[in-house]
Amino acid sequence: MEINPDLIPGETGNKAVDLTLTKLGTPYSQEKRNQEGYFDCSSFTYWVYSQLGVILQHGGSNTAASQGRYITENNLAVSYGSLAPGDLVFYSFGVNNRYLNIDHVAIYAGDGYVVDASSSKKKVVYRPIYSTGNIVLCGRPYTE
Repeated sequence: MEINPDLIPGETGNKAVDLTLTKLGTPYSQEKRNQEGYFDCSSFTYWVYSQLGVILQHGGSNTAASQGRYITENNLAVSYGSLAPGDLVFYSFGVNNRYLNIDHVAIYAGDGYVVDASSSKKKVVYRPIYSTGNIVLCGRPYTE
């Protein structure tokens, strides 16, 4: 994984976090992920960044794995140690034969917290970053 040391945290990341906080408590649903009023993890990150003019998809797909591939192929990977608000945090909790076995994505909110659409909590939540041993990729999906 090639880390890009030239990516500077910017206002887009802060705006992304502000948007995430407007959706806290939104119900989680993988089945209804593209319907108004529901998110799964990747439709949530896709919605947040689409509001800011960034289309997080690869090959027409906006799954977490596709978003991870988008980050890698556009040289947008950052190190865990340099996470800034708005950065994407990709997780793998098992082998799924998708890109890097990614099966979850969260948005880093700063101060050790993430916002994500959680299947276990059944809604969009703000919580301390978790399962750091399962993080396989971090990315900054903007370059300004």
